[in-house]
Amino acid sequence: MATYIVKSGDTLNSIAQKFSVPVNTIIQDNHLFANEKLLPGQSLIILEEKPYIEVNGYAYPNIDSDILYASFPYLTYISVFSYNYDENGYLLTINDQNVLDMTLKTAVKPLLTITNIKPGDNFSSEWAHKLFTSETMQANLLKNLLEQITNKNYYGVNVDFELVLPEDKDLYNTFLTKVANLMHEHNKIMTTAIMPKVRENQPGIYYGGTDYNFHGQIADKVIIMTYGWGYSNGEPTAIAPVNEIKRVLDYAVTTMPSSKILMGIPTYGYDWQIPYQKGTSAKSLSFADALELAKKYNSPINYNETFQVPYFNYTKDNQAHQVWFEDVRSLEAKLKLVNDYKLGGISYWNLERFFTSTWKIQEKYYNVKKI
Repeated sequence: MATYIVKSGDTLNSIAQKFSVPVNTIIQDNHLFANEKLLPGQSLIILEEKPYIEVNGYAYPNIDSDILYASFPYLTYISVFSYNYDENGYLLTINDQNVLDMTLKTAVKPLLTITNIKPGDNFSSEWAHKLFTSETMQANLLKNLLEQITNKNYYGVNVDFELVLPEDKDLYNTFLTKVANLMHEHNKIMTTAIMPKVRENQPGIYYGGTDYNFHGQIADKVIIMTYGWGYSNGEPTAIAPVNEIKRVLDYAVTTMPSSKILMGIPTYGYDWQIPYQKGTSAKSLSFADALELAKKYNSPINYNETFQVPYFNYTKDNQAHQVWFEDVRSLEAKLKLVNDYKLGGISYWNLERFFTSTWKIQEKYYNVKKI
């Protein structure tokens, strides 16, 4: 709720436009007449309507049914993770029918996620390059993709190719054009997932192959994976620090329409052994598990004001640990960025370990767009 002091020249229409609320809402909330003349200095109550945003959530095919059902009211899309391809470009099918059957009973739209995860391995630069340089592989993949999306009633495709080589950037753009054209020809959509960059020429295998401007042109929505600063094999730190997310968004909105951007939000934390030793890995945990761990060891939860992310330390079996995760404060700080930057919405990775309080915070600030 806001209180607005009428200025000279104000009209009900101009005030309604300023706050993006219907004129009738202002009239009813302030007991006015439709043609009532406003006086400078007059105070009005403005009950601002929550903006509508699009919300994507990634889910593995084996996600718990109860978690998925509880998530549906808060989602626009669910991106099923993931379809990979073999050496001939044929898609390797996954058992996604249960998720799709559940989704069909709701207003949530399913997206088929394709990745350059090499079978039996992980995201692979070489595997992406193999596809980009083979017309036969691409033809097979596109044919299979259309079959899967049509037969299983997917709303579209989410393309999540990571570690694309800088020298393959144009080849990747060409591939994305083929996917987008195919989807649009059949009234489907294409979204993409990209790494968080802060400048166009940012070096590194994670960034060089991603053309922000092109993704903003060709994709219907662009998921920016604004998490991963803290990662399992790295040193303890916040996974999604707000100050770093702002740097990414500051750059991103100069390269693509802000309304196309879905800002990534993590649903996991990490438990590191400290002092950190190279070669060790942190343990992934849910936010609820992190809070339980802090209670178990009677560890005070600290809050890094720069990162706007909580953390705590504890000791188990004479081994010191440090845990970085998200709580109500940090999630609220992230969700506010959507309105600050006029973004299209958000994307959660992933729904399996969801912190239920997140839904309440999301609901506090935004309505979910249903298609």
